[in-house]
Amino acid sequence: MCLSRRWSGRWFWSPAIGRRGWVISFISDRFNCEVISWCTDSNGRILSILLLCDDGKIYIVNIHSPTNLSERKAFFDRLHEFFFPPDFLVTVGDFN
Repeated sequence: MCLSRRWSGRWFWSPAIGRRGWVISFISDRFNCEVISWCTDSNGRILSILLLCDDGKIYIVNIHSPTNLSERKAFFDRLHEFFFPPDFLVTVGDFN
């Protein structure tokens, strides 16, 4: 709640249990784009936002990959499920 009082733009988050994951994305109210859709995974490690802007669609995928090697491999093997064909793709996060 403290964050929502200090940030005037939109924000989206994917909560995780404990400290294993958790991603958040902030979109400034000065950024002239419309949020078409957004989704998260059930583990709180992926947040995907599809924006419609003047120049086309921008897809932002914010990730927090696992540190455990076998978990990280499984994570990246299914990460493509959160990518859709936009005009522009931005991938950000903690890739460990």
